[in-house]
Amino acid sequence: MLFLKQLPNKYLTFILFYLSFTVTYSQNMGFCDRAALIVKTAEKYHYNPRAVDDKFSELVFSNFINILDPYGFYFTHSEYEQLEQYKYSIVEDIIQHKSGFLQKSTQLYLNKLLFVDSLITSFENHEFDFNQNDIITFTKTTQFVSRNQLIDRWEKSIKLHILTSYFSDIDSGAENQAISSEKILALKNTILINENCRSKSKINYSGGIEEYVVEALLKAIASAFDPHTNYFSQTAQSEFITQLSKEKFSFGFDINRNDFGEIEILQIIPGSPTWNSNLMNEGDVIMSVKALGKEKDFNCISTDEVMFFLANDEVKEADFLIRKKNGKQFSLTLVKEKLDIEENVIRSFVLEGEKNIGYIYLPVFYSQIANDVAKELVKLRKENISGLIIDLRNNGGGSMMEAILLSGIFVDYGAVGIIQTRNEPPTSLKDAMKGTIYDGPLIIMINSYSASASELFTASMQDLNRAVIVGNTSFGKATMQQIIPIDACNYPVLEQYRDSSKDFVKLTIGEFYRVTGESHQKKGVIPDVELPYNFDNYEVSERSFASALNPTFNEKKVYYYPQSPQPVSELKTLSEARIKKDSVFIDLENKRKKISEEENKFSVPVNFNSFMKFIQSKEKTGITYKKQSAFSVKKRNDIEAVTGTSNKDIIVNAVDQMERDYYLGEAYHIINDLVNIKNR
Repeated sequence: MLFLKQLPNKYLTFILFYLSFTVTYSQNMGFCDRAALIVKTAEKYHYNPRAVDDKFSELVFSNFINILDPYGFYFTHSEYEQLEQYKYSIVEDIIQHKSGFLQKSTQLYLNKLLFVDSLITSFENHEFDFNQNDIITFTKTTQFVSRNQLIDRWEKSIKLHILTSYFSDIDSGAENQAISSEKILALKNTILINENCRSKSKINYSGGIEEYVVEALLKAIASAFDPHTNYFSQTAQSEFITQLSKEKFSFGFDINRNDFGEIEILQIIPGSPTWNSNLMNEGDVIMSVKALGKEKDFNCISTDEVMFFLANDEVKEADFLIRKKNGKQFSLTLVKEKLDIEENVIRSFVLEGEKNIGYIYLPVFYSQIANDVAKELVKLRKENISGLIIDLRNNGGGSMMEAILLSGIFVDYGAVGIIQTRNEPPTSLKDAMKGTIYDGPLIIMINSYSASASELFTASMQDLNRAVIVGNTSFGKATMQQIIPIDACNYPVLEQYRDSSKDFVKLTIGEFYRVTGESHQKKGVIPDVELPYNFDNYEVSERSFASALNPTFNEKKVYYYPQSPQPVSELKTLSEARIKKDSVFIDLENKRKKISEEENKFSVPVNFNSFMKFIQSKEKTGITYKKQSAFSVKKRNDIEAVTGTSNKDIIVNAVDQMERDYYLGEAYHIINDLVNIKNR
């Protein structure tokens, strides 16, 4: 590594010096104006605007660094300290139309992008030593290091990437594997190309590197008010969001680029191949796609190219590499289909075992979902089900109105929640329809990725004693947002802003509460029967965000009509007894304890043989879910009648996933217990 540590290249130093002073700052006034408008609009219309003070400035700084360099691969410790000097003066600079922080951060970031680009290029002629006993260490918080340590971090990261790719498609369990130099070289070349293009995509950003940094800082300012308030430009709105649902044939999802420049699932089209797969959720990242014999790394091409590639009529089938919110990656093959948005897109199943239990998985609350669920319940009633499980795991929310309407399917009448917006009296959210469609035993499954509208529905069912909630504590988002122009502050009434600014802010404008007046903001909905936490789903929550709003109590009195209390205590006792004897859950808890020990810091070897042993040990740590014995999925005529190879494959895969889902298996046991208790 000596040749790399001598990299204060004469030519590179000159280029960086020259370019750092040729960056134009023609948009400085534009930046300050935009930033000031975001602050003024938030102060006027945000539900609970944060005081714009030193703490606010500190949040802006933290958000900004997290957008530009979340893992410490660009800024050195000394460069970070140069920027940190502005930590408490960012807001004051904006008010006074000073651009010192913007200029300094843009200059430093451009220099580092060019430095990394040069560093990656130098790796092309460097032979990595996989026999050297090296490790790379990961920490929970970003650690900024010296220049030489940064170079070392990059080399080890590239080596880790090569090894991870090397063992991704071979049997790591095979003994005494010899390293293939040809394969290592091929992977190295591909990975270096991809890393290079990531840096270049920022340098060549539409509007230039300055606009990239400007937008990062504007996003940092917006999200300092709360995690769900965000800025995006008109360019971002028109170019970063593709409406694949309008295509004749589609995979069935919309995309945008997240703050880290990754292609992210923005919305899943109900009834689409993606929806029916039951595997992808909003917020998942598409790492790459293979179609027509070509593999596209989405981190290395423009958003327009991504959109064109996915919409290409010649691309009828594709293999997607997906990264879930928990960091876990998996591959998925999807086949495009012609979408019929009028068709009922919910598919229910019957779980056969001790009793017939209906099962409906809802990945998102889309428009008309309550109506679609009602149709499925009519089908399930014909199957003489004894109970119903609604699965809201990984459901990030959606339409609040649909959550209210869905509640009305299961309760007779009365309040199901409370909504509060700024400067307006609180309003009772009511089920206006008399009667129910389903009044039998009900279980709702949630986890830490269940958020927003799914929490509103779950909380109402819990407070009304209508359902037993099973799983893990939900995310804890009780706020709602609206997209408005950043200059909405110039209008006395929010609705008057129409067609004003070309830049927008997604602003938190209200909060919803349980019928009791309590809020699940930052707390989440706590399940009645808690199941062991799945270590594959690293715990996430609203409270993990520094700018998250604190929960408040709403004193509005509403009329609601809870049913008799559910036998929660007895159900918990029965469930805990089963889990203590279940080898899968026992194994899961043991592995989780082991993993939690590495939560704040862990190391991975980048030596070939050591990494192979590391992978083998992790595979032993992982759990292979065999088919659970609680239930099997009943074959039904309406499902068997589904046509098309891709549709049938999706259903077969969904059934297999359900039958291997031990959490669903335990939920099945719990609802059987519930039915038995009620029938005493």
